[in-house]
Amino acid sequence: MKRVTTIALICSLSVPTLAQAVDKRVAGLGLLFGAAAGVGSYLQARRTQFITKRGSASFPASGEVASAAPGEAIYADYNFDAVKTARMSVDFGLINGVGIMRKGTVVYQMLNGKFCDEKGSRCFEDKNQDGTFDDAGRDRKTSKIVDIPYELDEVRLDASDEGFRAELVYQGAGGGILRIGYREFVNDMARPAFSQELTYDLSPSGVTEFAFQGLRIEVLSAGNMKIEYRLFTPQEVQEGP
Repeated sequence: MKRVTTIALICSLSVPTLAQAVDKRVAGLGLLFGAAAGVGSYLQARRTQFITKRGSASFPASGEVASAAPGEAIYADYNFDAVKTARMSVDFGLINGVGIMRKGTVVYQMLNGKFCDEKGSRCFEDKNQDGTFDDAGRDRKTSKIVDIPYELDEVRLDASDEGFRAELVYQGAGGGILRIGYREFVNDMARPAFSQELTYDLSPSGVTEFAFQGLRIEVLSAGNMKIEYRLFTPQEVQEGP
């Protein structure tokens, strides 16, 4: 079973639809999704030692009802680097030294193909690719050296070069006017030429709709505390929800 955890060290990003575990609105902060800040710092500092792949994502899911407070992103499209990880499926004793490695411990895939802990002091290898690390630990009852099962996972870091992000940010509503900001970033640096302040008339009754760069957004309600909305991607805008 493969799961995806997101560690996005970028500003003004919220990702409620990548996974329920990261359903937080966190615009304007440097973030770590799904892991402690120390782990994220470790990954960033040693990222050149990991096998990574480039990917892209956006939120929210097209057609779902979402919400955001003023200053938070209502839409983001960005790229990231992903590091493959493995989570231990059982508790087991350490081969060298006294102690236990707990179920759920995360190890990270290095350039040599092995998976190592945060300090790089303990590494594991699945040579025959059968879903277990070979002779990786001691059975806690018999003390015999055994293979240890694991589950594949991944964490996502901010893109190491030419990291791109575009977002729409809710800036509040009042006096019948809806205020939205558009921003683009490259390597966490704002691109002023690609920033806009947008205003739309709010419908006095019913749903307000507006379009921007191929997106269609239905505003269900908007006020000083939050906005509730549905967003449709360009393909679904063309085909209809």
